[in-house]
Amino acid sequence: MQQRWWLLAVAVLGIGLAVLLIPRPDTGEIPELPPEAPAPAPVRPPRPDKADLIPGPPPGAEKVIAQRNRPSSKASRELAAPMGGIRYTLGGLGSDDAKDLSERISVVQKKFANHINDLEGDLDVIIDEFDPLLAELKSDYGDNADIAKGITRYEAGVEAWNTSAEE
Repeated sequence: MQQRWWLLAVAVLGIGLAVLLIPRPDTGEIPELPPEAPAPAPVRPPRPDKADLIPGPPPGAEKVIAQRNRPSSKASRELAAPMGGIRYTLGGLGSDDAKDLSERISVVQKKFANHINDLEGDLDVIIDEFDPLLAELKSDYGDNADIAKGITRYEAGVEAWNTSAEE
């Protein structure tokens, strides 16, 4: 430390010069600005008259809406939803068997999602295709709370579909 005392002296000298040489702001009086007119308000485009607006869905959308609201489309959405949670939980387990099962479930989940637009498809065929995977889920991962919740939700959706199909 004895050999570097000059570094401290140079630092103090540098700070002192910086304080002396930095220009100070002019503290004179600030002249008043002349008053100006306020800026004009922005011009908005005219709002269309409500009589010009068409009530309801856009023209030509009735077919798509009717297709989306079919009972089998609604049931398909209800059955595909719990599969996402089941697949997420299986992916978190990290085992190869769980990942393989998750991939096989994703194939059936995509079929449920595609059934919404498929007028010719049969929802019962997709449900029957998922039954072996459901049995495997129950036997291997039924003790997991999240998977059990998803299975219960799926089974409730199948039961609702079966009762609505009978009516």
